[in-house]
Amino acid sequence: MSRYCKTLLATLALVLGASAPSFAIQRVAARFGVLEVRFGYAMPQGQYDGLPGLDFIFDESELVEFDADRVYKDGFALGLSYGQMLGGNWRVSVAFDYSRNEIRNPILQQIGLYEYSIAFPHRLTAHQYDLTLRGAYAFTDLSQTVWSPFVGVGLSTGLSSNTSPGYTTESEFDFGMCLDFGLDVKIWQAADNRSFVALSSINSWNFLSTGERVSHLQIGGGIKYFFKP
Repeated sequence: MSRYCKTLLATLALVLGASAPSFAIQRVAARFGVLEVRFGYAMPQGQYDGLPGLDFIFDESELVEFDADRVYKDGFALGLSYGQMLGGNWRVSVAFDYSRNEIRNPILQQIGLYEYSIAFPHRLTAHQYDLTLRGAYAFTDLSQTVWSPFVGVGLSTGLSSNTSPGYTTESEFDFGMCLDFGLDVKIWQAADNRSFVALSSINSWNFLSTGERVSHLQIGGGIKYFFKP
């Protein structure tokens, strides 16, 4: 073997030997578990042609759509979730969500020359119970910064029901999709950096629903606890 080849091979071996530690030692963002409690002001959106167990039919054939604010009063929503923060920016979670709205009595709406009216002999309340899978992207790694905006989507499956004291509850299963957005602000961090707490603006827009599910725009907040398993 020529002196040139020996020198080239020796140089290549030296380079590979010096670079080996850089391939073996890598810094990976820590994985955190996340517990979240949320609450919100639930504002119904869109139009509705019925309630669970009741279609808004007039003259035996005319199905009428009513604006959301004619059917429902604004209500509230609550949620509890567990998930993980992956790679500093990505988050996945499973949540139990609940919302409540009173149904107006009577339901009234002017359409053209006619006023349509639906009255009930008792007060009705709409409840929504959901199991929700959520994914979100945070624009900064909250374990390394003080605040982080986020955006995400949620897929829900649940039960819509109308209740009234002394009357049979009407229910139906349904599905929904929502867009989540907000801002996390860290307010406490442990000395060993293994856990921290954030106050959050947590908002959600339910842009797709099936059946007679109430579609909400929720404006609210919550608290999140991040911890290393």
